[in-house]
Amino acid sequence: MTIIAQKIRIYPNNKQKTALEGAFGTSRFAYNWAIQQCLDSKKTGERCPTGYDLSKQFNAIKKEKYPWVYLHSKWVVQKALYNAGDAFKRFFKKQSRFPRFKSKKSCRASFYVGLNHFRIQGKDLSIPKLGILRLSQELRFPGKLLSVTVSRVADKYFASVQIELDETYIYPYSCENQAAVGIDVGIHNFVVLSNGEVFQAPRVLRISLRKLKALQRKLSKKKKLSKNWKKAKLAVAKLHYRISCIRKDFIHKLTAYIVSFFRYIGIEDLNIRGMMKNHKLAQSILDVSFYEFKRQLMYKAKLSGSELMEVDRFFPSTKLCSCCGFKNDYLTLKDRSWTCPSCGILHDRDLNAATNILKEVAARHAETINACGETVRHMNHCDSMQDSEKQEGSCC
Repeated sequence: MTIIAQKIRIYPNNKQKTALEGAFGTSRFAYNWAIQQCLDSKKTGERCPTGYDLSKQFNAIKKEKYPWVYLHSKWVVQKALYNAGDAFKRFFKKQSRFPRFKSKKSCRASFYVGLNHFRIQGKDLSIPKLGILRLSQELRFPGKLLSVTVSRVADKYFASVQIELDETYIYPYSCENQAAVGIDVGIHNFVVLSNGEVFQAPRVLRISLRKLKALQRKLSKKKKLSKNWKKAKLAVAKLHYRISCIRKDFIHKLTAYIVSFFRYIGIEDLNIRGMMKNHKLAQSILDVSFYEFKRQLMYKAKLSGSELMEVDRFFPSTKLCSCCGFKNDYLTLKDRSWTCPSCGILHDRDLNAATNILKEVAARHAETINACGETVRHMNHCDSMQDSEKQEGSCC
């Protein structure tokens, strides 16, 4: 069973915008109410209630205390309560930070509608008590509709539809060959493939940083919650949205290209959380979105029939010579190229790492991958470099 989500922009009229904002507010209220209940139980030493417990407590009092929640679908409240319960569960398992209250001033908001409580026909999305919302496009994936999450980012509205794909669905970027590739990701060169291809990230945050600072400076000088403050806040949110769109567009195109041309894909398991602790590199790491690149590769490889294989994060892909296997322990981060003391080959840092990742994956999955052609090609490349060096030496 494969589940995928398609995010589509929706165009509500003014009346629907008011109804949507009411649903966002109801979802936010239910979530904050559940967080407060968990905090109160923590103060009294009681067990933190689960999502089911929170739902039972809220349903017992909502008719008397909060009758306005009936203006929206039951899923708006119910899912928010379960989300709060799950947030505390993840916190106690040390999988996330302590849950925080949702702010009314945030430019992001969402609510959830579950199975059989919505309908999509063509470009029309029908949700109970909201009416028919106009979609910008039809669904591209055939299958069973499971849920829809309606969200707002800045001044734009979206519907993310979760679909259980039909078994007969064929992914348009399916790989038709048996090629293997190793991928090295970094800040200087975002993606380097073992076949020598290099892809540079747009680094849109760095380009937009000056404009973002100017907008945030204007926002800080406005009177809070005034009309001008709301306009300035919306301008900041729009720029953030534009930055994220450019970044995601680049990653979507790159990952689609990789899964359509390579059957077996090797990638390094990076400790991104640990890397973020280096404050000199944190902004650059966020700007290129290492995790989003890996996440998209994972689900697109599954859809296309490709296989994504991870190399251990402690594997010295950069320090090993891809030709003779010599390990250079004196290599530093500023060294973009280095010469192997053993065989004398000049290595590009990133290309050498990608080649080593491919070799490691091929060695570990020798029964699955027929990567001989790819591996031999790199070995022949090393041999040809050695031969050329010998010829140059003999000419001199």
